[in-house]
This record gives sequence, structure tokens and C-alpha cells, in this order.
Amino acid sequence: MSGSGKRRTVVESKEPSVKPTVAPNASDAAGPADALASMERKVAELQARLDELDADVERQRREKKELDIEIAIRKGALELSGERAGRRPGKPDQPREDDPRQDR
Repeated sequence: MSGSGKRRTVVESKEPSVKPTVAPNASDAAGPADALASMERKVAELQARLDELDADVERQRREKKELDIEIAIRKGALELSGERAGRRPGKPDQPREDDPRQDR
């Protein structure tokens, strides 16, 4: 066979996520440029998605911090008012009527 009649060699990968690559040939000059442009677009899309996820994580961190502050304020308010969880507001040392008895 002459140089122009050569067959392309397909190299297959064992990894399913990798597409088979074709050995370079002089007529494939546009192929690598298109592949590069496609990969650059994919990288840009992935970077945009990563930026969205980073922003979401930061939003959730801010919300958690605000909720932690709110919890601390409520705990402090309960402590200042002399109330404890499960106790009656007017009589802090007596259990509530609906509490299970401890002496059984």
C-alpha cells in the first residue's frame, strides 16, 4: 500500500469513560483543533458548575453560622429566665405533669 492508502489505527482504552483515539494522520489537522475546542468548552462548563457549588457551600455555611448564633441566643435566654427543658416555667424544680415518673 502507498502512504495515502494507509488505514487508521484505532487504539482502545480499557476505561469506559475514555473514547478510543485515532492515530494522527496529515488529513486529521482539523480533528485535534476541534477536540481541543470541545475540551476547552467542557472545562469551562465544569468550572462554572464548580463555582456554583462553591457559592452554594458558602451560602450553607453562612446559614449554619446564623442558626448556631440563634441557638446560642435561645439557650442564653432560657438560662437567664431560669427555665430548663422539660420543666414548668413557674416551678423549675417540679416536673411537668406529662413527664414520666422517675420513681417506678
